[in-house]
Amino acid sequence: MHRSLSICLALILATLSIATTGFAAEGGTLRFELSGASRDWLQLSLSRTLSANRTSGSSFEVTELAGVDRTALQGRDGSPVNFTLTREAGRLDCSGRTANRRATGSCRFTGNPAFASFLVASGIRQPTEGEAIDLTMVGANRSLVDALKRGRFVMPTPNTLVGMTALGVTPDYIAAMAAAGYRPSKTEDFLPLKALDVSPAYLGSLKRVGYDRVPVEEVIQLKALGITADFIANYQRHGFRDLSVSRLVQLKALGIRPEELKRQSSGRRTSLSAEQAAPVIMSGLLP
Repeated sequence: MHRSLSICLALILATLSIATTGFAAEGGTLRFELSGASRDWLQLSLSRTLSANRTSGSSFEVTELAGVDRTALQGRDGSPVNFTLTREAGRLDCSGRTANRRATGSCRFTGNPAFASFLVASGIRQPTEGEAIDLTMVGANRSLVDALKRGRFVMPTPNTLVGMTALGVTPDYIAAMAAAGYRPSKTEDFLPLKALDVSPAYLGSLKRVGYDRVPVEEVIQLKALGITADFIANYQRHGFRDLSVSRLVQLKALGIRPEELKRQSSGRRTSLSAEQAAPVIMSGLLP
């Protein structure tokens, strides 16, 4: 794999890692930090006192954090802050105090047994408390799991479900991709597809230039390097109509334009013709 493509895919994986980093190890106090992202949004980060490198964070509309006093963050230090976040996977009850226009304190998490049972009944293993917190933070819900079941996809792990939800994989996205002929054999393939914003419209544009039902792995390579239907059509106008995906990736990564490729190809043909003629000439000189 070319270095540029490797870098692109590494960045995608790093994004997914950030989106799905959570509390693998349980125990210790659950701490929060709350700050104002904008007038209507707040940034909430959680961490474990026994796992300093484990954090989970997301932006929430002020109305989602029940009981929070938005103005308290702008007030004097030491003002009390209390709020509750309730979602399908569980509930966070947090309390603390303000300092330097942010609030810090501790939270108590209560998982929703009904949601955990739903996951198990759907073929997803029982989430740990840390995974349940992550599922709560990203807003995982039954509708996404139901969409996977309807599509007869392999059920994801709780962590993959966290990542899919965090990246915005929705039932509509799954249905639209399936309608376009794309049903990943591995459910986790939805992660890079969505992270790269691979849409049915993009797949349709590839189809119009002759690249229909391209394997998911190759679609990811094309989108990671920004290869569009126009990019492919430009080569086709110069006579290159059967370029493989790996060749397109190579051309894009190396920055080789169609005109340059045509000159290179012409040069190789001329060289090849001369080499082929040589044995004929030599045979005429033999006794």
